[in-house]
Amino acid sequence: MALVSDIREDLWLPYLPTDNPSRASAYEEAEREHVISSMSAQLHRVLELEDDEFWGFALSSDGLHAFLDSYLKNARRRFDMLTGVSDGAADAPADTVLSQRVLLILERLAGRDSAPAAVRETFAACLYDNWIFDCAKILDICVLYGFGAEAERTAKILESVFSTQGEYLQDLAAAVRVFHHAVVRIGKEAESSDIAAAAARLPAIKSIEVSVDASPLEQQRFLLEGLVGF
Repeated sequence: MALVSDIREDLWLPYLPTDNPSRASAYEEAEREHVISSMSAQLHRVLELEDDEFWGFALSSDGLHAFLDSYLKNARRRFDMLTGVSDGAADAPADTVLSQRVLLILERLAGRDSAPAAVRETFAACLYDNWIFDCAKILDICVLYGFGAEAERTAKILESVFSTQGEYLQDLAAAVRVFHHAVVRIGKEAESSDIAAAAARLPAIKSIEVSVDASPLEQQRFLLEGLVGF
């Protein structure tokens, strides 16, 4: 098992994928590989921590959260692959390992039962007040992991987060309302019934419209159906 002392805070690096892998220089590709291997090793050490040490580290490490933020924001999306914008090495074994270790960290952060007693007593406040999760992260997690093989694991993360801290439901509901109004407005401005119709069909948007007066449990179910692809 690893110790907190094995994890150097100054070694955390941001995750920045190559914009145009076909034109990346040897130096850029080597730098990218260094970031992936270094951050994968860092996450491995974090995952090896005992629960007490893990939570102590997770609540105090700015470097860990800066890396997670950068990964969730910048990791290649499914639609990048469809539009030909994908990073040429995005499916390489090292990238896959890094992606899975990020998901394991997120699962552990969402798991109240594995937290030490002192954290469990104030778990909802720990998550929210320390920005362990936030609306943007939740949406990024859904985009990256909410479809295909990882959909069920993603749903469990969301279920745990939503059931633990109801503030996230309210934040997400407000965000989706903004998306809804923006898409409908764009559709009207473009005088395109197709865009407006597409907005009306979005499951997450329909969920919010239905769930305004619903119970927290019903709101959670609506959001999961809208955000996770199964």
